[in-house]
Amino acid sequence: MAAKSVKNQVSVEATATTAGSSSAINVKKIIWLTNDGAVDLLVNFDNTGLTAGTDGCFTVKPNEIIDKEDIKVGTIYYKSASATCAFRLLGIPDDDNSAY
Repeated sequence: MAAKSVKNQVSVEATATTAGSSSAINVKKIIWLTNDGAVDLLVNFDNTGLTAGTDGCFTVKPNEIIDKEDIKVGTIYYKSASATCAFRLLGIPDDDNSAY
């Protein structure tokens, strides 16, 4: 799923599958990442490894929200632990010089 970019924000709304996928986001800060699905979402930033607990991959539980992460991310890699899993991400573009 391609990231949508408007002034001062980058957003991704996607459905992860067990096959895995990625979205180029180029953000300097993640405002929030939310798992809207009913299964675990496996996520990695700038690393293709999608095995929980290795290579920086982490699990976002159903209905969990990760917020206010000051981390520069070029690409988000994601997959669902089983079935499909909807998620959303909102971030601040890397080229935005506003104070947040």
